[in-house]
Amino acid sequence: MRLFVGIAIPSSVRGEVGSRNAALRRRLPAARWVPAEKLHFTLSFLGEIQGDVLPTLAASLETVFARRRPFGLQLAGAGFFPPGRGARVLWLGVEDGNALRALQSEVAGQLKAELGVEPEARPYHPHLTLARCTRPWPRRAAVSWVGAFPSRVGEPFEVRAGHLFRSRLGRRGAAYEILETFPLAGGS
Repeated sequence: MRLFVGIAIPSSVRGEVGSRNAALRRRLPAARWVPAEKLHFTLSFLGEIQGDVLPTLAASLETVFARRRPFGLQLAGAGFFPPGRGARVLWLGVEDGNALRALQSEVAGQLKAELGVEPEARPYHPHLTLARCTRPWPRRAAVSWVGAFPSRVGEPFEVRAGHLFRSRLGRRGAAYEILETFPLAGGS
């Protein structure tokens, strides 16, 4: 199974992001836009994992999430990867990602200790991937898109749980299924 650990986004916030993007897409170069219902924060991508590992994986993740308190997030600030060149990925960030970074670091550390899953070499940058550019966008188009997100997007929301997602690749992109939910301490 192709798995990742992530944070779900409330439907009201996903809807706001989708509305802003819908108004812009017609005026921009071709891209593979992520449908609003699939928006999430990835904490750790595990790749292909055998099903017999799931109980150990779930128990390990449950421990990590139970140690953390619920925390607030506010979507704000757009950008693109790689910086300084033609855009390949368009993203939306968060106003203060310290709690999300700390959680991601704990998840990555636990996965390495328990299952030998190596964390990504790049520093974690909390973001929602909104589009993957079919061909790299010229910098001018990417900067124009970023300018359409000058402030906060949607209402602030509280992160009360993390999830183990299964990703199934198909013709229309990946379909995500939540396999397990891990409440944060005091979460429901």
